[in-house]
Amino acid sequence: MTGYLYKEFKLNIRLVLLFLLTYIFFSVVPIFTVYDSKDDDTIGQTLTMILGAFCVFVFITAGCIQSGVFSGDDRKKWAYFVTSTPSGIKGYIGAKYLFTMLFAMFVVTLETLKLALAEQILGQSSGLSVLIAAMFYVQLFMRAVEYPLIVRFGTKTGGMVKITAVCVIILAVIIYALFGDTSAFASMDTFWERMFAFVGDPDKLKKLLLWVGVCTLAVLPLYYLSYRISVKLYLKGAENYAK
Repeated sequence: MTGYLYKEFKLNIRLVLLFLLTYIFFSVVPIFTVYDSKDDDTIGQTLTMILGAFCVFVFITAGCIQSGVFSGDDRKKWAYFVTSTPSGIKGYIGAKYLFTMLFAMFVVTLETLKLALAEQILGQSSGLSVLIAAMFYVQLFMRAVEYPLIVRFGTKTGGMVKITAVCVIILAVIIYALFGDTSAFASMDTFWERMFAFVGDPDKLKKLLLWVGVCTLAVLPLYYLSYRISVKLYLKGAENYAK
């Protein structure tokens, strides 16, 4: 399994370095943009909005890199080679899942350090630590659902299934926006006031942390279960590979 894990780092090192350089650049810009107006009374809100939006963008970008770990491996020759190695399918699939988790932890570490730096420079708390933790587990959940599909149907078909699911979610959001109760979003000023009031309420944050803890207990076993399913589906998926 160590060899497969080394292969993942070797093949993805350029993407990771590019991600890191881009991350550093786009981390400095928001922090010092807000720093220029740090005497403003709305600095706390501005900080939360900018860093929160950037946090979500970072995890989406990281998710795109994670989704590509199976790219180029959907070949029959490679599948037969994997089965002949000492660590076999378990080692090969396990390396993919382990690389994904390590990369997700790497992104969380970057986000935590950036948040601490921003709060130190600006002298104000943003309350985004819960969002960072939540996005980490959302990433693992997304990969836990996506990877078995890729293993069973290949990167192209698995990707199409994922795109279809995303389109269905977007369609559901649009339908809700048209016909559902959107009174909470009627005024963006009111919406953000509620958001900032929520972040500043210790009792509500404790409840949110409790739910994050519950999700943690649910996502990690699901991630392992996804790994076991992918191992079982791998040879069935290999039968549909073109070469």
